[in-house]
Amino acid sequence: MITTETQFSRYIPTSPLTEVWGIAVTGGGMQRVKRGEAYPPKGHPADHGFTWQEGRVLGAMQIVLIRAGKGRFESKETPLRDVGAGDVFILAPQSWHRYAPDVETGWDERWIEVDGPVVARLASAGI
Repeated sequence: MITTETQFSRYIPTSPLTEVWGIAVTGGGMQRVKRGEAYPPKGHPADHGFTWQEGRVLGAMQIVLIRAGKGRFESKETPLRDVGAGDVFILAPQSWHRYAPDVETGWDERWIEVDGPVVARLASAGI
C-alpha cells in the first residue's frame, strides 16, 4: 500500500469467492501528479511499474479516470491520443499500454483494478 497526501493505492489478494462472484476488485488508488513530477511514482508492485519508453502489460483489467489535468494514452488497440479531465480509459488484461500526464500540467488520476472469470470472458470475447 502507498499512502501520501498526493497518492494512495492498495492491492488486494483475490479470495475463493472470486470464482463464485466471477469478478473481484484487486486494487485501486489515486494519484495527484504535479507539474514536472516523475511518473509513475515509486512504490507499486514490480509488475505494475513501467516507463514511457517500454510501456507495460498487466494481468488484470484496470479502469482509469482522469479527473483533472491532461496527458497521453496509447495501447495495442488504441493509437496515441490526448486524454484529459473527465476521460476514462480501460486497460485490457494482457494488452500492452502506456500513459502519462503532461509535464506542464500534471493530472489527478483515479483507478480501479478488477480480475476474475468475468474479466477473462470479456477479454476472450474481444471486449
